[in-house]
Amino acid sequence: MTEMDYQVVLALLQQSQEDVLRLRQQLSAHDPSVLQESMDRMQASMDDMLKTLHTTQASLKETQRALNDSTDQNRNLSSEMVKYMEFYMDERKQRESLESENRQMKKLLKLYQSNGAAAEEVKIIKGKHFGRSSEKSKVPSADVDREDEEQDFDGTNPPKNTDSVAEPVATKNNTASKPGKQRIDHSKNTYGADEVVEHFSDVNVLPADYRIIEYPLVREFEHIEKVVEHRYHILRCVDGAGKIVDIYVPSDKQDLRMPGVETIKGCPATTGLLAKLITDKYQFHLPVERQVARLKMMGMEISKCTLNFWLQKAVGKLTKLMPFLKASLLAQGSHLFCDETSETVCVEDSETKEFHYRKKYIWGLVNPVQKCVYYLYEAGSRSRKAIADFLGNFTGSMMTDGYNAYRMFADGKPTERIQWQVCFAHVRRKFVEAALVDERSQCFVNLIGNLYWIESMIKLKQLSAEEARKERKEKATSILIELKTRLQQIADDPLTVYSVSLRKAVIYALTFWKQTTLYIEHGDWNIDNNTGERSMRSLAVGRKNFVGFGSHQGASLGACAYTVVETCKLNTISAYEYIKKVLTLIGDEKEDTNDYSALLPSVLAVK
Repeated sequence: MTEMDYQVVLALLQQSQEDVLRLRQQLSAHDPSVLQESMDRMQASMDDMLKTLHTTQASLKETQRALNDSTDQNRNLSSEMVKYMEFYMDERKQRESLESENRQMKKLLKLYQSNGAAAEEVKIIKGKHFGRSSEKSKVPSADVDREDEEQDFDGTNPPKNTDSVAEPVATKNNTASKPGKQRIDHSKNTYGADEVVEHFSDVNVLPADYRIIEYPLVREFEHIEKVVEHRYHILRCVDGAGKIVDIYVPSDKQDLRMPGVETIKGCPATTGLLAKLITDKYQFHLPVERQVARLKMMGMEISKCTLNFWLQKAVGKLTKLMPFLKASLLAQGSHLFCDETSETVCVEDSETKEFHYRKKYIWGLVNPVQKCVYYLYEAGSRSRKAIADFLGNFTGSMMTDGYNAYRMFADGKPTERIQWQVCFAHVRRKFVEAALVDERSQCFVNLIGNLYWIESMIKLKQLSAEEARKERKEKATSILIELKTRLQQIADDPLTVYSVSLRKAVIYALTFWKQTTLYIEHGDWNIDNNTGERSMRSLAVGRKNFVGFGSHQGASLGACAYTVVETCKLNTISAYEYIKKVLTLIGDEKEDTNDYSALLPSVLAVK
């Protein structure tokens, strides 16, 4: 019972007492005994009610005291709860502050890492642009302490633990120890020339008292370059039947030159001039504009458009050799060197129908045994399909870099037919670049340099393939084991901080470890793809000298011209003489089914 209920009951009880008094006054005229008895019963009932009321009041006060105590406890609990909430809010604020600082630190760390990687890239780019372009080791100078010198060995110089060769001691008559080039006695040199003209002295004009004691020889070299125009005066006649006939009979019986013999169909330039134009552009990288200017200096007025047309006609004739060069390149069981490079080609935009210069790619393949170089242009594609379709059913082995398109040789269908080897020079080059920003890369450069030292000794000793294989097994295996161990240590250590470049170099080396170390099982294989990369040098120099190719057809013809020129160079024959000769031997028919395998540079070089 609450305090309010108690007050209500008390008010009702007082009201009942008042009612009883009023009732007594009204019934005073009735029987007093009966009234008194009824009143007594009512009074007794009211007394009981009053006692119950007092008991209830006492219970209510006890409940109120318990409630007050409980209120005090709740107030204490509330105070404790407020303190706990304040502590919790402080902790939450501190946690949020720490989380904010943590996020900020992560951002700073990420920014630092990106800046560090960017700084590494900048340093590597600076090293490429302003550093030494050669990948050979630095030769130690006399004033440098060899103990403090960093080794950058790639096989050119012996490693640190080999015996050094004693330098010659300078004497009065020996100047070999002096730096710089030595003086050359040119009087004893014999230079080659296309033509030698002898000029003899007339001994009859000498005075009688002169006596000849010696015949000294004085040499002079003259360069004559000119354009000769041959004009044939044809006799156009009509025979008795009315048929028009062109006849040419030289009036000079010693003149054996005939019209049309030394030219190709539809072009007035002789094969000699066409061969000169082709070699000037694709061997000596002379742009067409400069060729036009040079011919103008010789008195020949010709436009760039006409000269391009002559080149197109001549190189188009050479394309008939390409199937036979391809067959020679893809001889079964051969070991090929493959690389690719970019070229700028003018192509049409399929949407706007406008022409723009875009980056396209040319593949280069070399077969040293067959002495054949082949350049492939498949609409500028660098995809797997382009090289896979070209190789066809070729069976043998290939040396490449780690470009993704070549991975089909590791996990694709050609795996059963083609053994894939990856260039060790690319692995070394990545560690050389990483050494610019992380000196810990230098140990890997030194180890790979020791492998190159073994290769240089094999070449110096002129070992056979089997002897070279045994030499590699004996000396290179331990170096490869140490190299693999160090690479794996870095790969398995995520806690130590290494430069981004070093991490990338380690991942690259481990990814292609099987392919790069395959050379020790084959004595006739090279350790690197330098043969393939050298074949791309001509395209790179040409790319710097002229803008590019004007169409896909022009790029295909350029690939053909580079193929012929570089194959001639590999066979050590004159590209000019070769092109001059074969242009007169290749037919003019578009659908030519002749077998030109006997006209390949490798065949003519043997003859």
